[in-house]
Amino acid sequence: MDDERLITLDEVAERMRVSVPTVRRWIKAGKLTATKPGGVYRVRGRAFEEFVEKHTGKAQAPPSLAEASEGRRTLARRRLLAPLHPFATQVEARTEFWQKLAESGKVSLDRLEDATQELGFTAQGFKALVDAAIDEGWDAAELSLLVRVYESVAGPYREAWGSLMEAWVASAADTQGSRRLRLVADADEAMRVVEEAGEAVRTAA
Repeated sequence: MDDERLITLDEVAERMRVSVPTVRRWIKAGKLTATKPGGVYRVRGRAFEEFVEKHTGKAQAPPSLAEASEGRRTLARRRLLAPLHPFATQVEARTEFWQKLAESGKVSLDRLEDATQELGFTAQGFKALVDAAIDEGWDAAELSLLVRVYESVAGPYREAWGSLMEAWVASAADTQGSRRLRLVADADEAMRVVEEAGEAVRTAA
């Protein structure tokens, strides 16, 4: 390893098989020497090697270019996978909330507009996740996670929005046709984005 090369905390954590917070604790405790250029911690190659020798009793063999590249890909995939479960959980929770609200019959136009906007934001979030996964070259097993998320939440999410629309139309004295058409168009566009992203990830998988 280049003695003067600056290593990120992610790289240190990956090589030592620990979490980034653990690496930060080592730095704060004075066990691992680090610099902070631009306000971001970095560890010089020599300091890292000394740390490894001191705490493991042997020097770490320098990784090959292929190993280093694979390590970076692994970290990138972990960062992308991290929000996947919370994303699915949030969508499922909102789906349940919308269904219950529709069943109550108390759906205002403001609430429906908020739900439509939320549908759009969620669609764009899912598309961004899919685009990043494909760009990072996820393998079939990893992409299948996205397929399962899409299949489990996309349909019920859209159906719940439809239930809100039906409840609002049923209870409103004036359904304000032009606004209704705009909301339907916005919801259809959001789901088009989700469906295209779902098709892209299925094809890539």
